[in-house]
Amino acid sequence: MRLERLLGFASGLGLVGIAGVLSFAALASQGCGDCDAVPLCNDTEEEVEEEACNQEASCREVEACGTVIFCKETANCLAIPVCNEDELEVTTCPAGVTCETRTLCGTSILCAPKGPCLTAADCKADEFCDFRDGQCGAGVDGECKPRPMVCTDGPPVCFCDGTLTMDGDFGCEGFTGKDLDSTGTACTLPATAFSCGHLVCDYGSDDYCLYTADDTGGAPYVSCSIAPQGCDPAACACLTAETEACGGTCVDGPNGPKITCPGG
Repeated sequence: MRLERLLGFASGLGLVGIAGVLSFAALASQGCGDCDAVPLCNDTEEEVEEEACNQEASCREVEACGTVIFCKETANCLAIPVCNEDELEVTTCPAGVTCETRTLCGTSILCAPKGPCLTAADCKADEFCDFRDGQCGAGVDGECKPRPMVCTDGPPVCFCDGTLTMDGDFGCEGFTGKDLDSTGTACTLPATAFSCGHLVCDYGSDDYCLYTADDTGGAPYVSCSIAPQGCDPAACACLTAETEACGGTCVDGPNGPKITCPGG
């Protein structure tokens, strides 16, 4: 009865032919929720899907079943997708995390929100995992920080991964993607050396470590210092002036003494 009424209506008005009425009738017979079409960009025109057109002439909207996508001509698309500053590009989304896909000019990347890091692998290629307290993850969580652009040579240092540099090597924090170990326990030291925070003191028998804690929760301030003339071998007994100068304490070690000063 519905089709007969449609045919009669169309015939009476003289607006459509039989084929048009049948097509209209087919559409009328579908329910509201029967639309399964998916909007697609035109491959033959070498288009790529974009996040938005931003009023660009080479970009157009494509709609199907209430879903809209934006298609841009590849020849006019040169942008590269990047993650936001508070995001990290990942190959797979970590469990329990909501990631965002960024697409530009046919290239898609996956961005995950930044969280605490454990190693440099949790950070971007130009960042390193910085443990502010120098505890290599045993204390506060790590935070991805930019790697320094330059580094000068210096005394031996110990990194969190157990890497030990030699005197004169590049040992700046984060320069090679590694954080410094302020616990003095991550590295195996030479027989005559001793740790002074992240530093390794081994300049001679008259070395001592000057160690000042950071009351703000950061890594300690340390230096391998040379004992005064006549203090050979170096010992707390001949470092009383240096110890009193900072109001600290001194403890003798097997390869050299350590003066610990209160933090500031």
